[in-house]
Amino acid sequence: MIDYFRQKRGYGSAEEMAQSYLKEYFENREIVFPINPFRMLLDAGIIFSFRNFKKVEGIYIPAGDERDVPIVGININRPITRQRFTAAHELCHHVKDADKQSICVTGSNDEVERFAEDFAAALLMPLDELRRQVDVRRKNGYVSFEAVLEIADYFGVSFLSCLFRIAYKMVILIRNNSKSEQKNLSRKRREKL
Repeated sequence: MIDYFRQKRGYGSAEEMAQSYLKEYFENREIVFPINPFRMLLDAGIIFSFRNFKKVEGIYIPAGDERDVPIVGININRPITRQRFTAAHELCHHVKDADKQSICVTGSNDEVERFAEDFAAALLMPLDELRRQVDVRRKNGYVSFEAVLEIADYFGVSFLSCLFRIAYKMVILIRNNSKSEQKNLSRKRREKL
């Protein structure tokens, strides 16, 4: 089990922290995708359960003392890709914010929550492997929506989280190859000129 108190020191970015976590978690073993964030929670000694939350994605409740265990709650009403992302997000709270309870409200833009979201994306879609998957599917410098969907399936994440990570973290151009979409984009471009 990873010593999260030792892990949480010295990481300026969520990307760095996720890379370090993966390196220590997998040691010299090959990473198999999709990564299982639920197994990671269990391996960290965290009990998790699925709950019928209304406006909450997940919660993290730290251990009260040495005899207690941390607990994570995950919204059962969300798609499995979001539940996986939430599990990774709550793992970040365990690693970085282990002494604080955290309630992750849907759509929160809080700095701590954004860090945990970035950690989850980096943990589930490590940049090196994401680059490999993009490079295999890239054509003429672009990645199609269909390719993004394939990559999202490979990592077990939502289409949008994969799209955002490719477009904003890797700064790769995305193109929909369908004729109707190209016509719509063409028409919109003409309207703006």
